Amino acid sequence: MIVHLDGPVGVSRILGKSLERRTVTPGGWFILTGGVDFGVELEGQLESLHVYLRDAVLRQVAPSSSAAIPL
Repeated sequence: MIVHLDGPVGVSRILGKSLERRTVTPGGWFILTGGVDFGVELEGQLESLHVYLRDAVLRQVAPSSSAAIPL
């Protein structure tokens, strides 16, 4: 799980064969599944917090989350 601590900053990312560009803002977050090929290019500086969680933990907390988390 990656939490953006500041911003906004433009980010281009490649997940598999898909390329997306977004502007990330402070407090935004992203879950990246382990074992997935990815690449990231920042258009500026971005402070972030990376938290490594086991799959079982995500599955346990996802039902109580108001956000849609693809599992």
